[in-house]
Amino acid sequence: MFLGEFEKDPIKSGIKFHDRLSPKVWRGTELDPKVRERLLQIADLFIESIDIPNFKVLDIVLTGSLANYNYTDFSDFDLHVITRYSDLECDDLAQAFYQAKKAIWNKKKSLLSNLKRI
Repeated sequence: MFLGEFEKDPIKSGIKFHDRLSPKVWRGTELDPKVRERLLQIADLFIESIDIPNFKVLDIVLTGSLANYNYTDFSDFDLHVITRYSDLECDDLAQAFYQAKKAIWNKKKSLLSNLKRI
């Protein structure tokens, strides 16, 4: 694809890359401490809502356009709670359960609206 074609595509031409992360939530390359704390609170709330014995969090990964250089006024974060299904006694059931819990969580909560309260 040539540059001229990229500029004509209304979706791709709407993507703007910045030379720095969003100053609304980042201090250089460090996440604003208040934002970081709120994201961790949201992750903790989600983890508590799972309510599975022996649930172990391996990592919490932050993605989304606010974690990237292509953010807009409508951008948000995506929090991914990483676990190992095989650590649970019901790994097949656990995968379906996590997907259902995630869908319910996403319907009830909006990370963007929670971040605006900071």
